Amino acid sequence: MFGFKKKDIAPAGEDKVYMTAEEKQEAMLSDLGSAVHIYDAVMAVAFFHNQFNALLEELDDREIPYRYFDLLHQRYETKNAAGNQMVRLLLLPAEVLKGMTGSFGEEKSGEAAILVAGHHPDLAHDEMVYAFAHALNRKTAITFYQSFDDELLKVFGGERLSQLMTTMGLAKGEAISHPMVSGSIRKAQEKLQDRIVSDLPAASEAEWFKANIRASE
Repeated sequence: MFGFKKKDIAPAGEDKVYMTAEEKQEAMLSDLGSAVHIYDAVMAVAFFHNQFNALLEELDDREIPYRYFDLLHQRYETKNAAGNQMVRLLLLPAEVLKGMTGSFGEEKSGEAAILVAGHHPDLAHDEMVYAFAHALNRKTAITFYQSFDDELLKVFGGERLSQLMTTMGLAKGEAISHPMVSGSIRKAQEKLQDRIVSDLPAASEAEWFKANIRASE
């Protein structure tokens, strides 16, 4: 499900691409539920507020113990945990990672997983996740959850690819995960960089595109 090279502490990343945003979120939540039983530390990261709030609500509904960073009050809160129960899952809005890219000290034992609710259109934000993972100084697996409904893939033929995957028999809830897929997403981000005119905060990926991307000529 998640992977890294046993002799390499450098963060290892992979992509899991789903047909729809609903399938993507369901898969991410399912993997979060499994990861807390596998890893010593699990972090869920969201670039946009609508993603963060959706994960917050679903984790509450499923009664999964977790901590999250409350941006409004600038503090960590714990939910669904009883007494001194160990909480392995931390939900983070990506903006808090900006101050967490320095080293956290000597190499630590144990393994960590970072599950990210989609790639950010601006590569710098993705790189911030990798810098944060590297700062953890422990073996860390990073998984990005993407769908053909996401704005980034819509801009680069997501609808056409979705139809192709349906024709090829991709089952509902099944993910596409392959280095070629990761490479294609990276190329889509790279093509977009010249059209980014600003990096204004936005509540959703769609709003971010409207506020920060120059229309194609």
